Parts: sequence; C-alpha cells; structure tokens
Amino acid sequence: MRQGIRELNNKRPIYKKLFSRDFSLALIECWANGESNDPRQWTAEQQPAKPYELFEKTPDFVNVYMDPSGVEWVKNMLSELLQKDKRFFSHCIGTFNQKVNRVKPILEKEEAIPLSELRPFIANVRDTWPWFEAIWWTIELSPKQLNGIDIAPVMEARKAANQLAPSSDIVIRKSIQKAFPGLANYSHVLLAQEVFSKKIPAAKELKGRIQRCYYGGGRL
Repeated sequence: MRQGIRELNNKRPIYKKLFSRDFSLALIECWANGESNDPRQWTAEQQPAKPYELFEKTPDFVNVYMDPSGVEWVKNMLSELLQKDKRFFSHCIGTFNQKVNRVKPILEKEEAIPLSELRPFIANVRDTWPWFEAIWWTIELSPKQLNGIDIAPVMEARKAANQLAPSSDIVIRKSIQKAFPGLANYSHVLLAQEVFSKKIPAAKELKGRIQRCYYGGGRL
C-alpha cells in the first residue's frame, strides 16, 4: 500500500503521516466516516479533499495519513465560523458534551457490552466524532485564524475529549471478544458490519489484516 499511497500522490497532494494509534478497525470506521463521509454537523459544507484520510494497519499500530489540504480546509472552516459567531466554540463544546454523555457510562466502565448494545454504542460514537474533530483542530488554529479569541475553554474540552477514542476502542474489543470467544485474537481487525451480520471473514483473511491492511474512502 505504500506503493498505493505513492500512486495516489500522482493525482493528489502528498499524504502526510500525522498519527500512529493502536485502534481497532471498528473504531477506525467511526473515525474515518465521522470526519470524511458523514455530515459534519458543525458545518453544512463538505470536505473537498477525498479521500481525506488513509489508514494503514500494521501488526503494532494504525498509521494515519491525511491530505494536508483537507486539514487546512477544516481549520479554515472552523476559523471562518468562529469569526462569524463568537459563540461557536461554546456551541461545539456543549454539543460534544451532550452527545458524549449518551455513552459516558459505558466509556467509564470500559467493560464488554452485548452486541445489541454495541450497535447503538458505535453509532453514537460515530455521531459524536465530527464534534470531536472540531474541538481537536480548534486547538491547532494559528494566531491569525484565532484572531485574538481565547480558546482556554476548548483546551479543557479537548482534555476531556481525549478519552473518547481509547475508551471506545476498549469497549469495542472486549465486546467482540465476549461475543466471539474463538475470535478473541482478531477482535481488532473486524469491521462493524461483519460483527453485526456475523459474516466473519476466513481466518486467512483476518491473519492478513493483522499483518497489513488499509482503510480509506469508506472501505477496507
């Protein structure tokens, strides 16, 4: 896929590796779709850079590559909305807190839940993700983009938001392991639709995903 990334670069700006995380594919779906394909909620505008993110799963980490032009679009859009309405940050923080409260009891326990509860849990995490994105990138705005506005409240919100992804991932992995004890070693390389449809790929496919697989543009 490194070759694949280079091939994409012939047609698009160079993708930059910005993060490395140890997250499951089911959480990567929330992340990727929440920031790329789903309605952003905090703006009606659509991300022009597609695919905006490319995820490379390796045996140890998930490497996250982003289109720099897409990152700048997000930051410029946040800055524009902030300049139009000084209450925009408060709106983002309030909405994020409201949405994350729906899953907070589950996040705090970090225990396995039944598949019947895991489905709405994942849907709620995915629905919360665009607001997580807004809070995350607000901290990265330049002084010019902030135009003198105090972002201390957003800094506090981001500290609280930082636990959304790791706690969600723990719940997802534990829940899949409990539902499919024989697939405990593969809980991190199953897609949500595979779990809920119970159409589990062959062991050879899953072993291959552990070694290396890629997610982008809404598909594995």
